[in-house]
Amino acid sequence: MENTGNQVQDHYFLPRGKEMSIAIFALDRKTTVLGKLQSWPAALKQTLSLSLNSAIPTLLLWGKDSIALYNDAFMPYAGHFDKEILGIPMGIDEMDMLTNLYKALQETREGHAGIRRAFQF
Repeated sequence: MENTGNQVQDHYFLPRGKEMSIAIFALDRKTTVLGKLQSWPAALKQTLSLSLNSAIPTLLLWGKDSIALYNDAFMPYAGHFDKEILGIPMGIDEMDMLTNLYKALQETREGHAGIRRAFQF
C-alpha cells in the first residue's frame, strides 16, 4: 500500500502489516460491485477495519450480493478459495469453503480448535 497524500486518508481503515489489507487494497475494482475504496460506505469501512484488526477469524458478507471480505485469521478457513473469493459474491461454488468453515466451528464448539482454548469462550 502506498502511504502518500490522499491515499492514506482514503484508505485509513486498512491497517498496515495485514496481508488481507494489502489484498483488499489491490482488488480489481472492475471485478467487484464494491467499486473504488474511496466510495465505500462508512459502515463498511468501520466494520472491515474492526475485522482486519481482530485475531478472531472473521468473514464479512456485505450487501445483498454477500460480497466476501475477511481478515488474516480467516484465511486458513477459506482453504483453496483463499484470495479467489475476496470481493466477489458468495455463491454455490463457494460451498466447499463454507463446509470447511462449518467443520471448524463444530470443532470449536467441541473444544478442539485453538480459538476456543485461546479465548476461553
